[in-house]
Amino acid sequence: MKMVALDYGKKRIGIAVSDPLGIIAMPKKMVEAKETLEKTVQYLLSEIETFLKEAKIVIIGYPLLLSGKKGAMAEDVEKFKEILENMLDIPIVLWDERLTSSQADRILKEKQLKRKNRVKKIDAAAAAIILQSYIDAKSF
Repeated sequence: MKMVALDYGKKRIGIAVSDPLGIIAMPKKMVEAKETLEKTVQYLLSEIETFLKEAKIVIIGYPLLLSGKKGAMAEDVEKFKEILENMLDIPIVLWDERLTSSQADRILKEKQLKRKNRVKKIDAAAAAIILQSYIDAKSF
């Protein structure tokens, strides 16, 4: 089952997809957020249209606080999800993403990418980590 994952941020959104069997997550791209959430969603959907044609589910990183409670960013993600749900006919799931950006940054540092190049790739890498976490959890 093909899946799409999104790492939502107020400035950038990372995108990752799974292989057709839903076993491996792959980072794909990052898109810049727009002035409003609605414009951001419209732009995002136009950018990931080809990925969504085969997707059976969308996973969105849910940025809970380390305590497990919801913060302001989690509420933003819930609004983002709600707008997406009104525009898509496939299930959308929120998935705990605590520390995925720092994990993605560490992986990119290990690949010896300079900071400028890491910034361009970190959001898609974080989306891939979110998606792989979801895949791994569902495969048990």
